[in-house]
Amino acid sequence: MANVARMRRKALPYTFVLPLSAVLLLVNFYPLLYSIRLSLSVWPMDKFMEGPTFAGLVNYERVFQSERMWSSISFMAFYVVSSVVAVFILGMIVALLLDTNLPARGLIRSVVVLPIAMAPLIVALTWRHLLDADFGVVNFLLSFFGIRSIAWLSTLPWAKIGIVVVDVWQHVPFVGIVLLAGLQSIPEEYREAARIDGGSRWQVFWNITLPLLRPAILVAAVVLTTNAVRMFDLSFG
Repeated sequence: MANVARMRRKALPYTFVLPLSAVLLLVNFYPLLYSIRLSLSVWPMDKFMEGPTFAGLVNYERVFQSERMWSSISFMAFYVVSSVVAVFILGMIVALLLDTNLPARGLIRSVVVLPIAMAPLIVALTWRHLLDADFGVVNFLLSFFGIRSIAWLSTLPWAKIGIVVVDVWQHVPFVGIVLLAGLQSIPEEYREAARIDGGSRWQVFWNITLPLLRPAILVAAVVLTTNAVRMFDLSFG
């Protein structure tokens, strides 16, 4: 009886997890497997009611022979690398500024996180008006510096740069808040001891602060890279 009771206690947590695990498997893995099946099939619209027909790797051959495919991959690589690097640099600056004794620091933090709360499609529509070549606010402000109107949304490389700028604007606050949480978890005694030993601000940051920020940096990097790779709504809007 004791063994049976022990086995029941061990199995009890799994009985609570099992329903949610089944739902996650159904929601995540079934669409993935179905998508793989469709990618190996052809399904003409004039034969829609007949369902997909297995075609092997024909679709993959067409994709990798397409110039648009390689153009999309090159743009995605440019977008991911440039946006993630820029967001990290600016996010670190924001975190370091918010970690100081700024006046009205609470209000500033509340304002900084506003871009995160906006839906990506709303951000895209807003910036589409701001970057409009004829009536956009950005070109209007640049005109004061003698810069001619730029077609941000319809010419290269400005369209690529515009998407990166908008993405950076939206995600810098997220990285800033994540890194700020990491900064505030670092005991001040470590940095104070380094300063007493004669370390400069840069040496303290590079040798003390940055290594202790690795967990926060890793979290932010994973989230940013994942969002950048699956970005659609921003460019579509």
